[in-house]
Amino acid sequence: MNVTDYVRGIGQLFQYEYYTKNDIRPKRYSEYSFENIEKFRNALVLPEGFLSSAEYNISLFNYPKSMIFVEINTKNHNVRAINRNELEKMGNGNRSNIKIISPYYIRDNRVFEYYIALQYINYWHAIHPESTLNRKEAEEDLRKVNTINNGNWRNAFITLSSLGFIDTKNRLTTSGRKMASYTLFEFTFEMYNGYLKPYIDYIMKFFNRNPSYLNKSNKDIAKLMRKIEGKDLLFLTQSDGRYISSWLNIIRDDYGCLMFESRKNNRKYVYSIYELNRETIIQKLSQATIGNIYLKKYNELVRNNFRGLN
Repeated sequence: MNVTDYVRGIGQLFQYEYYTKNDIRPKRYSEYSFENIEKFRNALVLPEGFLSSAEYNISLFNYPKSMIFVEINTKNHNVRAINRNELEKMGNGNRSNIKIISPYYIRDNRVFEYYIALQYINYWHAIHPESTLNRKEAEEDLRKVNTINNGNWRNAFITLSSLGFIDTKNRLTTSGRKMASYTLFEFTFEMYNGYLKPYIDYIMKFFNRNPSYLNKSNKDIAKLMRKIEGKDLLFLTQSDGRYISSWLNIIRDDYGCLMFESRKNNRKYVYSIYELNRETIIQKLSQATIGNIYLKKYNELVRNNFRGLN
């Protein structure tokens, strides 16, 4: 979509907002009226690649106050709302200095930790259908699983919300229920295919083309990627290797594409996930991910020790 068509669409949304506020109705719907104007919403629906592929910075446009951004993931048809803060983050800074390869970002957690959190939320609401989940109590329960990022359950909830898997009341959305229905290995694949693929594939292809870089420090890897691209990669090369560290840990612990000891750079390239189909990847994950260990512990705790689930 070129910028002219995009601006034309925004103008149409402003017009809808004006009509609503002034009770101007189409002739064929003249018998209808808005009882609560404050609840009126316009929706701008975009495919997931639009934010990262648009040649213009959509965060710099003016939008109607009644408008919400709705993103449809074309890989799995999951839907999420995009808030204004996220929109500004995607367009933050001079776009000539930042390359966006994905509109998604996950915060300092392993993929299996998101799955465990989804299972907890799903089960909690199944036995407390009319109640509101207390996030702090949920985090306290989840810390009993003693996962790798055991102090980051708050971040897990934030990511589940930003991906559109839970709503503002910590209830599973339609997309969240679908993701929670998968096995751990299916979920891990769907997270790769629908959300993490641009980051993981970029890193694995980077190492595949340059095997000597496997033993570089995280900071040096970020510098080399930045040199190749001529700019920073959003949520990948920034922060002097901190993002690189998080992605490498996910690639090792959730996907088994790399092997290395923590805090050491002697990495081993195991397989190219981007060359495989869904069934083969899931088979690989069933042998490679360490998440199954923690999922078994979670299931044991569900039966015995979670105060909110008994």
